[in-house]
Amino acid sequence: MDTHDVDSAESRLHDATKSATDPPKPNTASSLSKQPPSSSPVQNVARKPSIKNSASSAQTPLPNPATLQRQIGTAEASTKPGSTHAQFDLFDMAAAIDMSKKKIMEENEQAAENDDYDEGWESDLNIDAIVRRKSAFSAGGVDVYLNSCKMLGIVPVSVLIEKFNLGESDIILKHRGLGPKGAQAIASVLENNTSIARLDLTNNWIESGGAFIGRSLQINRTLVFLNLSDNKLGLLGGLEMAEMLGYNGTLKTLILKGNDFGDKEAIHISEGLKQNSSLQVLDLSHNRIGDLGAVALGTGIAQNDGLKELNLGWNQIRVRGASGFFATLKDNLTLASLNMQDNGICDSPQPVALFISKSSVISNLNLSRTHMNDASLVAIARAAEQSYTLTEIDVSGNSVGDIGVLALFKAVATSNSIKRVVLRGVRMTRDTRVKMEELKTEKSDVEFVE
Repeated sequence: MDTHDVDSAESRLHDATKSATDPPKPNTASSLSKQPPSSSPVQNVARKPSIKNSASSAQTPLPNPATLQRQIGTAEASTKPGSTHAQFDLFDMAAAIDMSKKKIMEENEQAAENDDYDEGWESDLNIDAIVRRKSAFSAGGVDVYLNSCKMLGIVPVSVLIEKFNLGESDIILKHRGLGPKGAQAIASVLENNTSIARLDLTNNWIESGGAFIGRSLQINRTLVFLNLSDNKLGLLGGLEMAEMLGYNGTLKTLILKGNDFGDKEAIHISEGLKQNSSLQVLDLSHNRIGDLGAVALGTGIAQNDGLKELNLGWNQIRVRGASGFFATLKDNLTLASLNMQDNGICDSPQPVALFISKSSVISNLNLSRTHMNDASLVAIARAAEQSYTLTEIDVSGNSVGDIGVLALFKAVATSNSIKRVVLRGVRMTRDTRVKMEELKTEKSDVEFVE
């Protein structure tokens, strides 16, 4: 029934009300009841079908035109003299018509909303669609993940679905063989997920899929730990990770070791570090970063005021790169832990020694297997004597002898900050070991690790 039907019914009710108040006329009710059906405007107007809302119409049916006409006739009859319920019946009838009119308007509005939704468009005014989307993400992003897997033509990971359903904050999926598409599906969830805080995807051959994760983290605001070790991200993944650092303000630990990064990736990451103040731990070990990349990273870290721990072990940095790296790094005020193991940086120890003596924050320094000899260790030990912050130094696996080791023992005896010395694989004579035992007794709070 549309609004025109109800208006016609109202006019009939008005006539009935008028007949109730005026003096009775002969055969008024009978003439109304004998009126041919074809002359009734209520029955001549066809019902307009509801738009895509037949189910809701079936649940809440509106008055039939014939029924409404009978109700009008009943109202007229009840207005005859002597009827005690005339006013109440007329009031109920008016209320019923108003209610029917209101239902028709609500039905039309609902049909219009359904039309908009069926068209597949979503706007800021489509509240229901927004709520559905937010609910999917707040529930862990299962629907988003499954849809992404379907579009990419891959099999969803059941363990991951379970973790999403439980709303777990730690997602650990090591050695699963996810591949680039599997990483892309996970990235689609990370964009708006608000529950995942730690994600470990070590050794999944993600390759170019790392670019999607990097892009998603430009939007994500809950992830604080990300481990993408041994995934061969390459140039594309490295560029996106570097770009992400310029936008993300919540990630605190980023582990990117074993991803085939070279100088190009390091240069871009350096630019990202200049714009980032939230990252505290960065691991770029087991890559192919050389001298150019090292110098660039030193420049980026010098302008960064948040990074506290850096691992550049197992790269291809040599003396020239070390000189530029440490020259710019010595003025940094936040970097407390630095791992440079397995880089040939100590053939000339001056840059390292100058950094140790000038830095006001460095506390943990790993120089194991860095081409260090006795002369290098003597220079580094003298610098350590001047440091007020260095608490741990690792010189394991270097070709040093008694001269260098004794110089380091002297630094430990003099320093009030050094508490741990790592000497794995370092050759010492019996006399030197005696000196070490004496030093252990004298400095009982210092730990010597062989």
